[in-house]
Amino acid sequence: MLPHLVNQLAPGGALAVQMPDNLQEPSHRLMREVAASSRWQAHISPQAAERKRLLSSDRYYDLLCDAGCQVDIWRTTYYHPMADAQAIIS
Repeated sequence: MLPHLVNQLAPGGALAVQMPDNLQEPSHRLMREVAASSRWQAHISPQAAERKRLLSSDRYYDLLCDAGCQVDIWRTTYYHPMADAQAIIS
């Protein structure tokens, strides 16, 4: 998909992309565990419970460079402190 998006850019155009990469965070691991539990398994399809992992940053870099882009790539973790567990679901 990235090469297609790059091909749609006007000359000198820029492509900015942000992709959540939080599948290994505790919140997401716990959600997968709950979705797989016997209580919820019948209500949540395996496809809904899973999200494909992203490629590595190196791989995205290579894809964009191969498409002729000048690449500036980085990873950032955004923290959202919560007062307590109830604040997560409120």
